[in-house]
Amino acid sequence: MEDRTTPEKPKERDTEWYRTIVEEVNDLATVVDSDGTITYVSPAITRVLGYEPEDLIGHQGYGFVHSDNQDRNAEAMESVLEDGSNAESVEVRFRDAKGSWRWIEATIRNRLDDGVIDGVLLSSRDITTRKATRRRLESSPRARASGRRNSHRSPPMVRSRNSWVSLGT
Repeated sequence: MEDRTTPEKPKERDTEWYRTIVEEVNDLATVVDSDGTITYVSPAITRVLGYEPEDLIGHQGYGFVHSDNQDRNAEAMESVLEDGSNAESVEVRFRDAKGSWRWIEATIRNRLDDGVIDGVLLSSRDITTRKATRRRLESSPRARASGRRNSHRSPPMVRSRNSWVSLGT
């Protein structure tokens, strides 16, 4: 019986497989150096924020982050640089190619000395719709009244793309 789990050319298949994944997903993969200069950004940047990768490579990532989010972003970056095993998550507003602000959720990992990435890896996604939905629900009089009546119950949940998000604390 033939083993179909092993491809004929595993190296070529793996390279093609990973390249296809990186190009097709809507999550962003970004690599920055220790100073925050972007050295790589995945092709999804075009779909998510309207930039071509070469528009960002060589630029400081901090320059695209809203001034109100600069401190939190810098703290998260500092934390992962100090503790290489640490991963930090941060939500910041990031300027898109049209000049609008998009909420981005990023997980930051220090891979500066790993011999593979040789940088700080950011896995990010656009959460603008989720934030707007949450804000709209939290500010509606109906939601506030319901919250007072049902404060003893589990926090409300809303569906955001393919996951459920708790509106509770």
